[in-house]
Amino acid sequence: MGKRVQGTLKKLATQLISDMTKEIVAKGRVASGNLKSSFKIDPSDNKIGVFNTAEYDTVVDKGRRPGKFAPIAPLVQWASIKGIVPKNNRSLRQFAFAVSDKLMKKGYPGIDYVAKSFMNKQDIITKELGDAYLLDAEEQLEKQNPNLK
Repeated sequence: MGKRVQGTLKKLATQLISDMTKEIVAKGRVASGNLKSSFKIDPSDNKIGVFNTAEYDTVVDKGRRPGKFAPIAPLVQWASIKGIVPKNNRSLRQFAFAVSDKLMKKGYPGIDYVAKSFMNKQDIITKELGDAYLLDAEEQLEKQNPNLK
């Protein structure tokens, strides 16, 4: 991969992460801040990977189907961070059980922040990456055959 393509991929990855974190914040899905701060860029020779190390990122993004109880401990932690005070003298654990029960019955739709970010950057990805690829290809051709100019 050429230098321009590599640099463009890094720039686009940074922009995508910025867009994804903005979408998470805009949808009010920030409690501890772990999700929005856990994005990483993994450059390699042939690609640039963007990934998230938060264990619940897929649930926030794609949601969860009804049918299974959600784990209680993360819900207790989430409610505590959010400052939720349960009604009727209930504990945070009881509140978490109620939330888990509702998730089991109804599921959670997710906010689709990854797809939205990619769609928002689609034109930029196509244009900038295409331009960088063409310039790198021209440079390679000129190196292989200097008489092409």
